[in-house]
Amino acid sequence: MRAAFNLHQGTDKGFGKAAGPRATGVLVDGFRKDGYRASTGTSPWVLDEAHAVLIEQLAIGIAAAAGETGRIGEFELAGWLAARRLGARCTVGHQDLFAVPIS
Repeated sequence: MRAAFNLHQGTDKGFGKAAGPRATGVLVDGFRKDGYRASTGTSPWVLDEAHAVLIEQLAIGIAAAAGETGRIGEFELAGWLAARRLGARCTVGHQDLFAVPIS
């Protein structure tokens, strides 16, 4: 699922091929080439019972995106979604990016 989702994230969304999971690194490289100091920090989003609707919608969206790649069968997709859409906790990997001009 993760590989299929990440593959989908890198497809063209109307402006050319998207950076997908490489986005933070692409931005850091761009900032540094333009004379900025850039740093990143891991800041995962931790969702719990208070975010049940968001967890469900996140699972639905991930399943839909992964399904669009054609790399996940319908049965596997349905099973994955059923197991996760009612989850009580979810952690989403995320990175913060900070960039300032070098003077």
